[in-house]
Amino acid sequence: MLAHHVHRREYAALRRQLHNYGISFTAYLMKCLISNPWRIPLFVLKMPYGIFRLLGPKSKTQQGKDSTYPNELTWVERRGWLVGPFAYLRSRRNLSRTTASQHPDEALSRV
Repeated sequence: MLAHHVHRREYAALRRQLHNYGISFTAYLMKCLISNPWRIPLFVLKMPYGIFRLLGPKSKTQQGKDSTYPNELTWVERRGWLVGPFAYLRSRRNLSRTTASQHPDEALSRV
């Protein structure tokens, strides 16, 4: 599989990109858990290992950063992790409202 990404020239654009990466990562995790609630116990069980893989000094994400990598960028992405689940839930709510306004008869039948 090939993944294409743009190398940002402006620091502000890089900050936005990393913040959005953080949001999308945890939004995706939230989507997986809501779509498949039977995964929640396994998710909780594996969470400490996942956190270590993300934050541990020997993790791939940490090893790729040399001493010149701005610590601020790491924290910008992590703040995005906190926003992601709420962004996903807000998106679902907005989609539900849009669908209900476009198809009012269907919305009433679900009540």
